Amino acid sequence: MRLVIDTNQASFLPSGEEGSWRLSLSPYVLAEILLRFDPVPTFHLLRTFETRLGLETLDVLLQLAHLSPQEIRAFEPFAAFGQQYRQNYEAMRKALKGPRPEHITWARHIKDSHLQYCGSLVETAKQFRRHLRDRGKGGYKLSSFEDALAEHSSTPDSFLGSVIVDSITNGGRRSAKGGPAQLLEAVLSNQYVGRLFRAQLAYYVSISRLWKNQDWNFDPSPTLDDMTDITLPLYAADGDLVVTQDRRLALLVSLIEPEGRVRTCKACDLR
Repeated sequence: MRLVIDTNQASFLPSGEEGSWRLSLSPYVLAEILLRFDPVPTFHLLRTFETRLGLETLDVLLQLAHLSPQEIRAFEPFAAFGQQYRQNYEAMRKALKGPRPEHITWARHIKDSHLQYCGSLVETAKQFRRHLRDRGKGGYKLSSFEDALAEHSSTPDSFLGSVIVDSITNGGRRSAKGGPAQLLEAVLSNQYVGRLFRAQLAYYVSISRLWKNQDWNFDPSPTLDDMTDITLPLYAADGDLVVTQDRRLALLVSLIEPEGRVRTCKACDLR
Protein backbone atom coordinates (compact mmCIF):
# COMPACT_ATOMS: atom_id res chain seq x y z
CA MET A 1 0.00 0.00 0.00
CA ARG A 2 1.18 3.47 -0.89
CA LEU A 3 0.11 7.01 -0.13
CA VAL A 4 -0.74 9.27 -3.06
CA ILE A 5 -0.41 12.70 -1.52
CA ASP A 6 -2.21 15.90 -2.41
CA THR A 7 -0.29 19.17 -2.01
CA ASN A 8 -2.50 20.33 0.85
CA GLN A 9 -1.43 17.36 3.02
CA ALA A 10 2.24 16.99 2.06
CA SER A 11 3.51 18.95 5.08
CA PHE A 12 1.31 17.10 7.58
CA LEU A 13 2.30 13.50 6.94
CA PRO A 14 3.77 11.47 9.78
CA SER A 15 7.46 10.86 9.23
CA GLY A 16 8.25 7.92 7.01
CA GLU A 17 10.62 6.78 9.75
CA GLU A 18 7.60 6.18 12.01
CA GLY A 19 5.92 3.55 9.84
CA SER A 20 5.97 1.47 6.70
CA TRP A 21 4.23 3.97 4.42
CA ARG A 22 5.61 4.47 0.93
CA LEU A 23 4.74 7.33 -1.41
CA SER A 24 3.64 7.76 -5.00
CA LEU A 25 4.41 11.38 -5.83
CA SER A 26 2.65 13.21 -8.65
CA PRO A 27 5.01 15.49 -10.60
CA TYR A 28 2.30 18.14 -10.36
CA VAL A 29 2.27 17.95 -6.56
CA LEU A 30 6.06 18.26 -6.68
CA ALA A 31 5.65 21.39 -8.83
CA GLU A 32 3.13 22.96 -6.43
CA ILE A 33 5.43 22.36 -3.45
CA LEU A 34 8.32 23.94 -5.35
CA LEU A 35 6.29 27.15 -5.70
CA ARG A 36 5.86 27.54 -1.94
CA PHE A 37 7.72 30.30 -0.14
CA ASP A 38 9.89 27.68 1.59
CA PRO A 39 9.53 24.14 0.21
CA VAL A 40 12.61 22.77 2.00
CA PRO A 41 10.88 21.55 5.23
CA THR A 42 8.28 19.65 3.19
CA PHE A 43 10.97 18.08 1.03
CA HIS A 44 12.91 17.10 4.17
CA LEU A 45 9.79 15.24 5.37
CA LEU A 46 9.19 13.58 2.00
CA ARG A 47 12.78 12.31 1.91
CA THR A 48 11.97 10.11 4.93
CA PHE A 49 9.77 7.98 2.64
CA GLU A 50 10.58 5.53 -0.11
CA THR A 51 9.10 7.46 -3.03
CA ARG A 52 8.36 6.75 -6.66
CA LEU A 53 7.82 9.70 -8.99
CA GLY A 54 4.91 9.68 -11.41
CA LEU A 55 5.10 10.58 -15.07
CA GLU A 56 3.47 13.71 -16.41
CA THR A 57 0.24 12.91 -18.24
CA LEU A 58 1.69 13.78 -21.65
CA ASP A 59 4.52 11.31 -21.10
CA VAL A 60 1.94 8.71 -20.07
CA LEU A 61 0.02 9.24 -23.31
CA LEU A 62 3.20 9.10 -25.38
CA GLN A 63 4.18 5.82 -23.71
CA LEU A 64 0.73 4.30 -24.27
CA ALA A 65 0.85 5.11 -27.98
CA HIS A 66 3.90 2.84 -28.33
CA LEU A 67 2.45 -0.11 -26.42
CA SER A 68 0.32 -3.02 -27.55
CA PRO A 69 -3.07 -3.51 -25.85
CA GLN A 70 -1.56 -6.28 -23.72
CA GLU A 71 1.31 -4.01 -22.67
CA ILE A 72 -1.11 -1.17 -21.89
CA ARG A 73 -2.97 -3.39 -19.41
CA ALA A 74 0.29 -3.88 -17.45
CA PHE A 75 1.59 -0.29 -17.78
CA GLU A 76 2.64 1.66 -14.65
CA PRO A 77 2.87 5.49 -14.87
CA PHE A 78 6.11 5.94 -12.93
CA ALA A 79 9.55 7.11 -14.01
CA ALA A 80 11.99 4.25 -14.52
CA PHE A 81 15.72 4.85 -14.28
CA GLY A 82 17.34 5.03 -17.71
CA GLN A 83 14.05 5.16 -19.63
CA GLN A 84 13.69 7.87 -22.26
CA TYR A 85 10.94 10.40 -21.59
CA ARG A 86 10.00 13.88 -22.74
CA GLN A 87 10.92 15.21 -19.29
CA ASN A 88 14.10 14.57 -17.25
CA TYR A 89 12.69 12.84 -14.19
CA GLU A 90 16.06 12.23 -12.59
CA ALA A 91 16.55 16.02 -12.56
CA MET A 92 13.07 16.44 -11.05
CA ARG A 93 13.88 13.92 -8.35
CA LYS A 94 16.88 16.01 -7.32
CA ALA A 95 14.50 18.82 -6.34
CA LEU A 96 13.67 16.80 -3.22
CA LYS A 97 17.28 17.21 -2.09
CA GLY A 98 17.55 20.90 -2.94
CA PRO A 99 15.47 23.04 -5.31
CA ARG A 100 17.38 24.83 -8.03
CA PRO A 101 16.29 27.72 -10.29
CA GLU A 102 15.53 25.33 -13.17
CA HIS A 103 13.15 23.40 -10.91
CA ILE A 104 11.24 26.60 -10.12
CA THR A 105 11.08 27.52 -13.80
CA TRP A 106 9.63 24.10 -14.62
CA ALA A 107 7.10 24.39 -11.77
CA ARG A 108 5.91 27.80 -12.95
CA HIS A 109 5.44 26.45 -16.47
CA ILE A 110 3.33 23.59 -15.09
CA LYS A 111 1.18 25.94 -13.03
CA ASP A 112 0.60 28.32 -15.96
CA SER A 113 -0.38 25.50 -18.31
CA HIS A 114 -2.74 24.02 -15.72
CA LEU A 115 -4.53 27.33 -15.18
CA GLN A 116 -4.87 27.72 -18.93
CA TYR A 117 -6.41 24.24 -19.08
CA CYS A 118 -8.81 24.99 -16.23
CA GLY A 119 -9.91 28.13 -18.01
CA SER A 120 -11.04 25.93 -20.92
CA LEU A 121 -13.20 23.64 -18.79
CA VAL A 122 -16.33 25.76 -19.17
CA GLU A 123 -16.15 25.05 -22.91
CA THR A 124 -15.51 21.36 -22.15
CA ALA A 125 -18.73 21.24 -20.12
CA LYS A 126 -20.58 22.83 -23.05
CA GLN A 127 -19.12 20.21 -25.41
CA PHE A 128 -20.31 17.44 -23.12
CA ARG A 129 -23.84 18.87 -23.08
CA ARG A 130 -23.77 19.15 -26.89
CA HIS A 131 -22.64 15.53 -27.06
CA LEU A 132 -25.74 14.57 -25.07
CA ARG A 133 -28.12 16.75 -27.08
CA ASP A 134 -26.84 15.23 -30.31
CA ARG A 135 -27.90 11.86 -28.94
CA GLY A 136 -31.32 13.04 -27.81
CA LYS A 137 -30.41 13.15 -24.12
CA GLY A 138 -30.30 16.88 -23.48
CA GLY A 139 -32.42 16.87 -20.33
CA TYR A 140 -31.45 13.68 -18.59
CA LYS A 141 -29.58 13.26 -15.30
CA LEU A 142 -27.31 10.50 -14.02
CA SER A 143 -27.95 8.66 -10.76
CA SER A 144 -24.59 6.93 -10.33
CA PHE A 145 -21.12 6.74 -11.78
CA GLU A 146 -21.91 3.22 -13.00
CA ASP A 147 -24.66 4.78 -15.14
CA ALA A 148 -22.24 7.41 -16.46
CA LEU A 149 -19.66 4.76 -17.34
CA ALA A 150 -22.20 2.55 -19.11
CA GLU A 151 -23.62 5.49 -21.07
CA HIS A 152 -20.38 7.22 -22.05
CA SER A 153 -17.51 4.72 -22.33
CA SER A 154 -18.90 1.63 -24.06
CA THR A 155 -17.55 2.38 -27.55
CA PRO A 156 -14.70 4.40 -29.10
CA ASP A 157 -17.19 7.01 -30.33
CA SER A 158 -18.76 7.46 -26.88
CA PHE A 159 -17.76 10.60 -25.00
CA LEU A 160 -15.08 8.99 -22.81
CA GLY A 161 -14.09 6.60 -25.58
CA SER A 162 -13.36 9.50 -27.92
CA VAL A 163 -11.46 11.35 -25.15
CA ILE A 164 -9.24 8.30 -24.56
CA VAL A 165 -8.56 7.55 -28.22
CA ASP A 166 -8.01 11.21 -29.16
CA SER A 167 -5.71 11.78 -26.17
CA ILE A 168 -3.45 8.86 -26.99
CA THR A 169 -3.42 9.42 -30.76
CA ASN A 170 -3.33 13.23 -30.47
CA GLY A 171 -6.50 13.49 -32.51
CA GLY A 172 -5.28 10.92 -35.04
CA ARG A 173 -1.92 12.63 -35.61
CA ARG A 174 -0.05 9.99 -33.55
CA SER A 175 -0.20 6.30 -34.42
CA ALA A 176 -1.10 3.70 -31.81
CA LYS A 177 -0.93 -0.08 -31.76
CA GLY A 178 -4.28 -1.82 -32.06
CA GLY A 179 -7.64 -0.45 -33.15
CA PRO A 180 -9.74 2.11 -31.24
CA ALA A 181 -11.89 -0.57 -29.57
CA GLN A 182 -8.81 -2.49 -28.39
CA LEU A 183 -7.23 0.73 -27.16
CA LEU A 184 -10.32 1.71 -25.16
CA GLU A 185 -10.66 -1.71 -23.54
CA ALA A 186 -6.97 -1.89 -22.64
CA VAL A 187 -6.88 1.60 -21.11
CA LEU A 188 -9.97 1.05 -18.96
CA SER A 189 -8.55 -2.32 -17.84
CA ASN A 190 -5.37 -0.68 -16.54
CA GLN A 191 -5.82 0.16 -12.87
CA TYR A 192 -3.83 3.40 -13.13
CA VAL A 193 -4.77 4.89 -16.49
CA GLY A 194 -8.34 3.63 -16.16
CA ARG A 195 -8.67 5.64 -12.95
CA LEU A 196 -7.34 8.75 -14.66
CA PHE A 197 -10.00 8.68 -17.35
CA ARG A 198 -12.81 7.58 -15.04
CA ALA A 199 -11.97 10.52 -12.77
CA GLN A 200 -12.12 12.81 -15.81
CA LEU A 201 -15.56 11.47 -16.73
CA ALA A 202 -16.85 12.02 -13.18
CA TYR A 203 -15.41 15.53 -13.23
CA TYR A 204 -17.01 16.39 -16.59
CA VAL A 205 -20.40 15.18 -15.32
CA SER A 206 -19.99 17.27 -12.16
CA ILE A 207 -19.05 20.51 -13.91
CA SER A 208 -21.88 19.90 -16.42
CA ARG A 209 -24.25 19.59 -13.43
CA LEU A 210 -25.71 16.34 -14.71
CA TRP A 211 -25.86 14.34 -11.47
CA LYS A 212 -29.30 13.87 -9.97
CA ASN A 213 -27.65 14.30 -6.59
CA GLN A 214 -26.97 18.05 -6.53
CA ASP A 215 -24.25 17.57 -3.90
CA TRP A 216 -22.13 15.95 -6.61
CA ASN A 217 -22.35 18.93 -8.98
CA PHE A 218 -19.96 21.89 -8.94
CA ASP A 219 -18.63 24.61 -11.23
CA PRO A 220 -15.14 24.81 -12.73
CA SER A 221 -13.01 27.81 -11.89
CA PRO A 222 -10.43 29.39 -14.22
CA THR A 223 -8.49 30.60 -11.16
CA LEU A 224 -8.14 27.19 -9.43
CA ASP A 225 -5.80 24.41 -10.55
CA ASP A 226 -8.13 21.41 -10.68
CA MET A 227 -5.73 19.61 -13.03
CA THR A 228 -3.51 18.35 -10.20
CA ASP A 229 -6.51 16.86 -8.37
CA ILE A 230 -8.08 15.34 -11.50
CA THR A 231 -4.85 13.50 -12.29
CA LEU A 232 -4.01 12.19 -8.79
CA PRO A 233 -6.03 8.96 -9.28
CA LEU A 234 -3.60 8.10 -12.10
CA TYR A 235 -0.94 7.29 -9.51
CA ALA A 236 -3.12 5.12 -7.22
CA ALA A 237 -3.04 1.32 -7.34
CA ASP A 238 -5.63 -0.95 -5.79
CA GLY A 239 -5.36 -0.64 -2.01
CA ASP A 240 -3.64 2.77 -2.03
CA LEU A 241 -4.80 5.83 -0.11
CA VAL A 242 -5.17 9.29 -1.65
CA VAL A 243 -4.24 11.70 1.13
CA THR A 244 -6.19 14.93 0.70
CA GLN A 245 -8.48 17.38 2.44
CA ASP A 246 -9.99 18.56 -0.85
CA ARG A 247 -13.69 17.70 -0.83
CA ARG A 248 -14.01 17.67 -4.61
CA LEU A 249 -11.18 15.17 -4.99
CA ALA A 250 -12.61 13.01 -2.20
CA LEU A 251 -15.97 13.10 -4.00
CA LEU A 252 -14.46 12.06 -7.34
CA VAL A 253 -12.60 9.14 -5.76
CA SER A 254 -15.72 7.97 -3.94
CA LEU A 255 -17.70 8.14 -7.20
CA ILE A 256 -15.25 6.16 -9.32
CA GLU A 257 -14.42 3.67 -6.54
CA PRO A 258 -17.77 2.54 -5.10
CA GLU A 259 -16.12 -0.69 -3.90
CA GLY A 260 -13.35 1.22 -2.10
CA ARG A 261 -10.37 -0.24 -3.97
CA VAL A 262 -8.83 3.23 -3.53
CA ARG A 263 -9.94 5.46 -0.67
CA THR A 264 -9.16 8.96 0.58
CA CYS A 265 -8.08 10.12 4.00
CA LYS A 266 -6.40 13.07 5.68
CA ALA A 267 -2.85 13.05 6.96
CA CYS A 268 -4.08 13.16 10.56
CA ASP A 269 -5.89 9.84 9.97
CA LEU A 270 -2.52 8.12 9.45
CA ARG A 271 -1.24 8.82 12.94
